[in-house]
Amino acid sequence: MKYFKKKDKYQDYLIILFLLIIFFLTSSAAARETNGVYWTDLDGSRPWRIILKPDETYIVCLKAEVPFDKVLNAYSFVLTYDPSVISIISVEKPDDSAFPPMNINSSIQGSIIFNAFNTKGLQGYAVISLLNITIKGKTGGSFNFDIKVNDFGAGSSDQFKPEPDNLSIFVSLDDVKVIPGDINHDGFVDLVDLILAARIMSAVIPERTIYKQADVNLDFKIGIQEMIYILKYISEHIPGDVNGDKILDLKDMILVLQVLCSKNTDQKVFKEADVNKDGKIGIEEAVYILMQF
Repeated sequence: MKYFKKKDKYQDYLIILFLLIIFFLTSSAAARETNGVYWTDLDGSRPWRIILKPDETYIVCLKAEVPFDKVLNAYSFVLTYDPSVISIISVEKPDDSAFPPMNINSSIQGSIIFNAFNTKGLQGYAVISLLNITIKGKTGGSFNFDIKVNDFGAGSSDQFKPEPDNLSIFVSLDDVKVIPGDINHDGFVDLVDLILAARIMSAVIPERTIYKQADVNLDFKIGIQEMIYILKYISEHIPGDVNGDKILDLKDMILVLQVLCSKNTDQKVFKEADVNKDGKIGIEEAVYILMQF
């Protein structure tokens, strides 16, 4: 019989992995491109998904970066959204913009078109505030607030179009419960969240949705406290450890079988031991535990 308690060793492995992630992603951050166009909140933080309720309003700001060795003379963008999920309350030029749009057209539902031209231009490196958009939730649904860059440069022969970071909008008819540490909001606190936290700390644009609401110290930021919390959480939640005693053994198998047979038990069942991320304890957990012996 093979026991899986080795808690200290398990934590040591996670710490090593944690350090490797930081090293790798810090190196990646130093080499990444600075030329991007992205969404922010009014406070400047960058949400990757926004959850609204019907009739709830929210202001998102669109910003773009001009590279160090470039001069921006003109830009043209098209933003697309799902008008059945949200409505656009207002589209405004930011007061602090060094290069605001000259023309804005939001009359056609589902798109916002805007552009600007300046013969003097704007020398990089610079971050331009492009638009402040107030949105309002309508019916339940989700979509990506897509950014299409038609023109961004000194001329047709000198284009340096920024890489778009599209924003995910979700209008929920139900209350959404966010688990502390579950940064990508998939219902689990795992290595994916640890990697995302490391990427945020390293200033690397994450590939998956980030929820500031998943922070663990109520500062609405993802930082070192979240990484420590996630690391500890993972070390204390072993896949298949259904009874939560930090040991993978026949007791877990018996408890899984009791759950499968719908047999009443006074023992607590830890759903965090789920091995296939379906949020349930079932046959997959029994097979997983069996394979460990």
